[in-house]
Amino acid sequence: MKRGRNQTVVALLATLGLGAFAAACGTEPGSSTADTAAARSGSPIDSFNQTNTSAWVPFMDEASSIATARAADHANSSGASLQITYKVASGGFAGLERLFSSPLNWSNVSAINLWVKGTNTGHTFLVQVYDAGNERWESRFTVDFTGWRQIALPFSAMTAAGWQPPDATANNVRDFSGVTGVALIPSEGGGNGVVTIDALAYGPGASATAASSATGGTSGTATATGGTTAVSAAGGTPGTTATGGTSATATGTGGTSATATGTGGTTATATGTGGTSVTATGTGGTTATATSTGGTGVTATSTGGTTAATTSTASAGLVGATGANGTIVPLYTNPGDSSWAAVAAAKQAHPTVPVIAIVNPSNGPGSALDPGYTSGIAKLTAAGVKVIGYVHTAYGSRPTSQLQSEMDQWHGWYPGVSGIFFDEMANSPGYESYYSSLGSYAKSHVGNFTVGNPGTDSAQSYVGTLDVLLIYESGGVPSLSAVTGWHASFPRANFGVIPYKVGSVDSAFIAAIRSYVGYIYLQSDDLPNPWDSVPSYLTSLVGALQ
Repeated sequence: MKRGRNQTVVALLATLGLGAFAAACGTEPGSSTADTAAARSGSPIDSFNQTNTSAWVPFMDEASSIATARAADHANSSGASLQITYKVASGGFAGLERLFSSPLNWSNVSAINLWVKGTNTGHTFLVQVYDAGNERWESRFTVDFTGWRQIALPFSAMTAAGWQPPDATANNVRDFSGVTGVALIPSEGGGNGVVTIDALAYGPGASATAASSATGGTSGTATATGGTTAVSAAGGTPGTTATGGTSATATGTGGTSATATGTGGTTATATGTGGTSVTATGTGGTTATATSTGGTGVTATSTGGTTAATTSTASAGLVGATGANGTIVPLYTNPGDSSWAAVAAAKQAHPTVPVIAIVNPSNGPGSALDPGYTSGIAKLTAAGVKVIGYVHTAYGSRPTSQLQSEMDQWHGWYPGVSGIFFDEMANSPGYESYYSSLGSYAKSHVGNFTVGNPGTDSAQSYVGTLDVLLIYESGGVPSLSAVTGWHASFPRANFGVIPYKVGSVDSAFIAAIRSYVGYIYLQSDDLPNPWDSVPSYLTSLVGALQ
């Protein structure tokens, strides 16, 4: 993939001249000698406090866009931060570049540090450094978090970029005695979103501090050595160890043991929720990531410049072959309604049970971003609920381009949404490729989970076009024969039921079908709209699915 200035940017640079960059910049580093001394304690590249942000020049392909604005909120600074809004076409590129008015001596520097405010887009953020020969060196991290987080990118883990400008001395030697520029690429490989950065600095790595916290009667342990950041975050028994320019993060929630160990310029991240054991270990310029949710054990180990990433079947809050059943809740109320808090509370009370909430502003994402939904979705995801967005297919008659546009809106407006719910799904043979195509688009542009709702039994040929088929949506619980038969030859995770007009939790029904149906929801409400509330027994229902 090409990464660099396009012809428009080259023309702009020629017009401005390099001196314009120094004038516009808020924190242009000084002389080579001063840089070397400052590097040992860490010095800013940009604090983003100045009103003028034109030192950062955008570059992009013709199908992509990127824009910047000053943001009022900030981290670890006394001024503002830089908000980046981007839309990167599949296979395209977009980023920001800053060239220094004179080369900087970073030969005694070990890392770039920055604060990042994420919205859990899952996009890969790329940082490039241009060395004395204009060879580009890069490192990346995943914006799989919400809120502010400090990121340290050790130079020892940086690799030569795949694309180099024609004038680069591409000798595979990291010559940081004369750094000429820096580039920020908020999404490598495509995607839409917003990310905010602050306090971009070069220096010895993230501050050698350790933070440890624990909630819910559990212990948290964090150890940091040698310019390292170690974070141990609460709930369960997370433990984190990091040594030598390394970032290690372990997060455990709900009786979870999470351990991340990084050594020698390594990033190790372990995240577990709900009775889970998670271990990530990285050694020698490696990245190790282990993520699990829902009673499973996951281990990722990487050594010697490799990347290891492991995600369990249940890591996204989904049903596996064994263990708890899940529930899919049509949450067709406004975020201020008490039903949203009830769904979050039910999940928190039973963290091992996958809970998926379908949100639906207006038969789809609506006509514009709604801040209420942004806040509401964030609260659900923080509680461990997986949120998916509603679209309808009119039984296969809506053009795929319309549905793709709505999926793009879901992703662009509400990055916390990690899947798509396709309502009014066809159930007679003939539309399999239509739904397979929509499902593939959803997974490449929105999230990792798709649900289709024919609302009744479906042709067997639809299994696999989407992750889950809801094969029953009617008053009262279905008979056992309605969910067995040919369905029994497929894993239970392929199927769900959402009966309404069910007065109480039917434990006998759940026990009878749970080995055939992965996702079970019961609703006490009735027509004309059974989905404008959640049942008073919701927490008990979720508990019965354990």
